Amino acid sequence: MKKHQGQLIYSTKDEYGPLEVIDIHQRMRSLHFGNGTSQSAMLLYNPIPLLHKYTQALLTPLCWLDAQRVLILGMGAGSISKFLHYHFKEIKLDVVELRKSVIDIAHEYFSLPPQDERFTLYNMSAETFIEQASSSQKYDLIIIDLFLTSHKKTDITIDISDHYKTLLQLLTENGYLSINLIGSKSQNYGGFNELKTLFGSHLYHINIENQNTILVAGKQAIGKPDGNFDFGYYEKKHQLPWRHYYNQLKNIDH
Repeated sequence: MKKHQGQLIYSTKDEYGPLEVIDIHQRMRSLHFGNGTSQSAMLLYNPIPLLHKYTQALLTPLCWLDAQRVLILGMGAGSISKFLHYHFKEIKLDVVELRKSVIDIAHEYFSLPPQDERFTLYNMSAETFIEQASSSQKYDLIIIDLFLTSHKKTDITIDISDHYKTLLQLLTENGYLSINLIGSKSQNYGGFNELKTLFGSHLYHINIENQNTILVAGKQAIGKPDGNFDFGYYEKKHQLPWRHYYNQLKNIDH
């Protein structure tokens, strides 16, 4: 069956809405939540590279951050989880996904690796995970990519601004939040003022072609790339334009 400019290979529905897996030209596979927006995507012949630019930009803090532990709130089909698990062997991942159907699809159709000593998957809401997290549980990077699709088939950012204070406490002293928002106006985001209050001048943004905005918030100013981070080497190894996103980072006050 033809759908979303490709071939529908699997569909199901849970309490939050439809889920569709689409193959395009026998080359790329994407996950949809009932509309034309590709929530996650991968190449069928190489499932590791990050295809969506916003997923690439969410990892920008790794240019300067020697991360040992990363929390991902909102897994989708697991593009970022899979990428980090494959390329960053030193990182321990805690990944939270609300929808059990999405987790099952990620394993079955998107090559999500099984859980191991470096990868723990939690099937619960981001809010529940944050509320239950121990204060001794510290992360170098917390990635927030939380969306649902409304009954009108529009994508909605899930606002967890009431939990940003707790997330700040879950960061290490050198830690950062990396947040994906729909659209180009970060000031329209419900949690913007709370982030400004908590992080002050250490709040930055990356505009992704006026379609997404990545907010990067840290306990301190963004750093220079780690001495071991060779842009040319890692851009080739990871198939990701690290330098481009690092140079795109702008302080929110400018």
